[in-house]
Amino acid sequence: MAEFEVLNNEVAQILNPEQKSKWAKIVLGAEKRHMPVSPENMPAPDMIFGRLDVNKDGFLTEAEVPPLAWKKIRIADKDGDGKVTLSEYQSAFPKKLPN
Repeated sequence: MAEFEVLNNEVAQILNPEQKSKWAKIVLGAEKRHMPVSPENMPAPDMIFGRLDVNKDGFLTEAEVPPLAWKKIRIADKDGDGKVTLSEYQSAFPKKLPN
């Protein structure tokens, strides 16, 4: 984050107001895509599930989830049917982390 701030300050010194506005949008987009998500601002499990459920059938399967994500998500498949339901997902990945 500190590197983004330094870069932002350096670039902002040479831009006009219109360019600064465009630059700010670019930086915000980059931060959202590349910065780690903290537990405080983590999306709710049902929102994540909904984004991953590409075919909107109510299940996550290996075919629709990126391989690295599936390696983590598959542990939620408690009944071993190769599908993860929203309930299974929420049980395995609750929003609130234990203290």
